[in-house]
Parts: sequence; structure tokens; C-alpha cells
Amino acid sequence: MSGAPLPPLDFEGFTLDRARGCLRQGPDEIKLRPKSYDVLRYLVENRGRLLGKEELIRAIWSDCAVTDNSLVQCLIEVRRALRDDDQTMIRTVPRRGYIFEPAVTRPQEPDRTGIVPAARRRVLVAVCLGIGIVVAAGVLAKVLPGRQGTNIHALAVLPLTNLSSDPDQAFFADGMTEALITDLGKIRSLQVTSHWSVERFKGTNLSIPQIAQQLAVDAIVEGTVTRSGDRVRVTANLIQARPEKHLWAETYEGSVQDVLAIQADVAGKIAREVVAQFVPPPSRPASPVNPEAYQEYVLGRHLFERFTGAGVSRGVEHLENAVRIAPQFAPAHAVLSEAYIPLVAWGVVPPKETLAKAEAAARTALSLDDTLAEAHTGMGGVHVMRTEWAEAEREFQTALALNPSYQIGHDWHGYLLEARGDLAAALAEYSTGRQLDPLSEFAHKSLGGVYVLLGRYDDAIREASQALELNPGFGVAHWVLGRAYEAKRMYGDATEEFRKAGATSSLAYDLAISGNQAEARKILHDVEQQAGTNELGHRSLALILVGLGDTRRAVTELEAADRAGAPLEHLNVDRRFDPLRADPRFLALLRSHGFAP
Repeated sequence: MSGAPLPPLDFEGFTLDRARGCLRQGPDEIKLRPKSYDVLRYLVENRGRLLGKEELIRAIWSDCAVTDNSLVQCLIEVRRALRDDDQTMIRTVPRRGYIFEPAVTRPQEPDRTGIVPAARRRVLVAVCLGIGIVVAAGVLAKVLPGRQGTNIHALAVLPLTNLSSDPDQAFFADGMTEALITDLGKIRSLQVTSHWSVERFKGTNLSIPQIAQQLAVDAIVEGTVTRSGDRVRVTANLIQARPEKHLWAETYEGSVQDVLAIQADVAGKIAREVVAQFVPPPSRPASPVNPEAYQEYVLGRHLFERFTGAGVSRGVEHLENAVRIAPQFAPAHAVLSEAYIPLVAWGVVPPKETLAKAEAAARTALSLDDTLAEAHTGMGGVHVMRTEWAEAEREFQTALALNPSYQIGHDWHGYLLEARGDLAAALAEYSTGRQLDPLSEFAHKSLGGVYVLLGRYDDAIREASQALELNPGFGVAHWVLGRAYEAKRMYGDATEEFRKAGATSSLAYDLAISGNQAEARKILHDVEQQAGTNELGHRSLALILVGLGDTRRAVTELEAADRAGAPLEHLNVDRRFDPLRADPRFLALLRSHGFAP
């Protein structure tokens, strides 16, 4: 190809410099991986046109076969570079593709009159302000330095590399990574990215500055874990992202039984490097741990935090093994208490008996170590399921005081606020969770759910769609998307999403209100047959009956669900049950759970 270089393209204060192959904002170049730049260029050059995933993949990866995930990761990097968290620049059209929305212009020829146009004046003002901010930041860095003179406020721990000869020991490295994230997250002045987001960078070829840009952090911890028999060696490196600079590195070696002490030592030394006048957070001295119990704990925690029905159930089994092997191992009791809660909420276990187990596990953990945020979060979850609002609030506040970066704590506190009807506060809490975990389908799902309750259905569709881009098989995100479509009376789309989610009662309700009562009644019959075996059977029946217009029987089923101990924590904010508010029995039920109808 010959001729002059392609001219740059301007949009929203950014410049796509096609001659140099880079993205700029003013004089500064914004780093993008080559493929991410190619994705952005294709979007900009096709501004206003709906581009399907297949077209984008063919255009960008014409020389090799890749999965949708490659495109998703590039889009995440591009959106972060553009600060397009609300997707106003690159809009996702669910199940169809993407549209680049901003107006695109070519830069004007230089003005030779000496008069500065208004747009350029604004840029100059912005640059001057930027210089002022940089100078101020430099002053603050001198006033509030860490031990190395750094100014680190946000940090991510990349998955530690397993160097053991046995690849099955990868779980051990994952457990060490999770423990470092937890220990560092207890430091109030430091924001630590949650493990869901960093896990996506396992085995990555991206540079440290590129990873830091995607995660919006100032520094990265990376390292290795080697286990041989009962011995373990851990190396850890602390790297400043911009400019890239190695700040600290150290190697630790000891017995597997001392793994908790090693984790605490690594976290403490990293903290002293980045936090001025570091004061260790409250914690109990680390005790030796049975290696078999630790293995069961790590596997159980990993499965629980995948947040699928089968995964959580298997996680509970491993965690129960851990506390059986090592009854004094407080972290295993704490995470076990958390893992029971979603099983109750999903109706796959007897609610009363399981909540009693969760409470017992949380109390045991707290008796052994009351500084564990997970134990307070588990206890808070028990109180939410029992609609004990004040007690739940107290536990979540304690958990987040102990570990301000604990994403599950923020998410469950948001769930409590949501159930109580404080939707603005819930939105703020979920937004904090997404900031801690920007690449987590879990965080996007939660935001989508509260947007449904707020009536912001397009925002709900955006967040649920982004969750599904990150994990296409995430059933709860399909359910949130179905709720948003249903609210917009897009019943066919809602039906499809509820089927993908396996949400039987929501599917039947959607079919009933959209005019397909015959199929809804078939599902009703099936649910009636299973009501004695499914712990949420009565609650499921109630929702279907509301859709079919049988409000009197729906209230009767809710009363039966209440007697069985089924969780009714969202009954007051779920607007699908609004037709029942004319029944005094429903209002009495709400009042019995602390709601003000």
C-alpha cells in the first residue's frame, strides 16, 4: 500500500494515531496491546455501525483461530483505557455485537492566525490543570511516602506461579495467592483487587504496566510457590507499575505446617514497603495447620467462590472435611459459614437446619479468631436469611472494618441494603465491589440486579451482558437479564434468558403474564409435584400463582414457605409480588419480617 499515512481520528478528547499505531490523550500515549489497539481502530473506523463478534474476530484475528474470550479481554482493556465503565462509547447490543457511538473527526489544520480556538483553549486549560495536579501529587508523594518513597494506594496480587514438580499442587499456589490478597486487604489505606479479576491474568504475557492499567492499580505483586514434600518455598516481588520499577523481593522457606505464618510475613513486609507508618491490622498469631486440612480448605474456598450450585455444594464438602481434620483451623470454619448461605438462598438445602450449621460454623470461627472478616460475613448472611436486619448490618460493618477490600463482604452488604429497600446505598456498595473486582462477572451481576429494582432496565441489561461476556455460562446473570427484559415487556427475550438460567418459577411467571398460561400451568403442575422435595417449592409456587392471577392461593403458599423457614428477604422489594398487597395476610407477613409495607 502506498500514499500518505492515514490521518489521525479524534473522539471524546482522545486521538487514534493511525500513523503511529497508538491511542493518545493530549500529549500522552495510552498503552494498549497491539490486538486491543486493532479492535479499537476497527470500531472507530466503523463508527455507528453494529459490529458482530464474528466480524470483529475475522477482522482482527484473520491469521489464527481464537475464542470469544480473546475479543472480550481486548474490549475490557479498551474500555478501561477510555474510562468507558458505563459503556457510553462502546455500547454492547446483547447477543448481537457492539457499536462505537462517539462522533469521530479529523484534527483541524494548524491555525496560522495566532488565535487559539475554543476547543484548543479547553485542551490547554486541561493540560495546565493536569500539570498542577501532577505537581501536587509529587508534593504529596514526598509528604506521604511508603518506605521506598512510593505513593501506592491500589495493589493487585497476580496468581503465584506453581513451580512444584507436581502440577496438582497448583491449588497450593492459588491458596497462597488468595491468602495474600486477604491479608493485604485488611490494610485500610490500601485498595487490593479481588482474586476474581487477577485470576484472569494467570499465565499472561502482558507487561506489568498493561496489567496495572487494566486493573487500575499502582503496583503488582508477583511470585512463585514451590512445594516439595512438607517443605514450601515462596518468592515474592513488589513492582511499581508506572514507571515500572522493582521495589522489593524476598524468598521464604519453611514447613507446610507454617504456611499461615509465611503468608502473614509476606503480607506484612509488602505492607511496610507501600504504606507510610504501617500499623499491622488486628489479627491472631498464626498457628501451625495440618497440611491435609489446608488442602481441603483451599479447594473448598476455590469452589465456593466460583458461585455455581454444583461448585458451592462441592466446596462445602471440602470445607467440612477441613474442619473435621483440623477443628481449630478458624479460616475453614469461617468460609464454611459463608458457603452455606447461597445454598439456602437457592433452595437446594433445608433452610432451618443449614442456617443452624452456618451459625455454628461462624461462631466457632469467631471463638478461635474474631478478626476474620469471612466469619463476620458468614454470620451476617445468616441474619439476612432470617431477616434479622440490625444484626446483619452490625456483622457486615465489622467485616468491612476488618477487611475494607473484601469484595464478598461489600457484595453481601449490598444485598442486605437491597433487601431493606435502600437501593441507592446498595448501588453504592455494589459499585465499590466492582471497583475492587473490575473483571468479575459476579460484581457486574450484582449491579445489574439492583438496576432492575431501580427501574434502570437498560443499565441492568448492560451490566448483565458484561457479566455474560466474562462468563457466558453464569446462570444468575442470565436471570438478571431475563428480569430486565421482562420489565421492558420483551417477553420472548426474557423467556430465553430464564431457560438458560434454569429459573423455573421466573420462567413460568414470564410465560403467564405474556399470555402463554397453558405452558405456565404445566410448569405449575411440575412444581406442585416437587414442592415436598424442593426447599423453595412454596415460594416458587407463590410466584407462578401471582403470574396466573391466583393471588389468594399465592399468599397461602408464602405463608407455608415462611413456616418452612424459606428465605423471604427480598419479598418487599420484588415488585412481581405487588398484586398481593391488597391481601391483609401478605401485609402481616411483611411486617413479621421487619418490613414497613
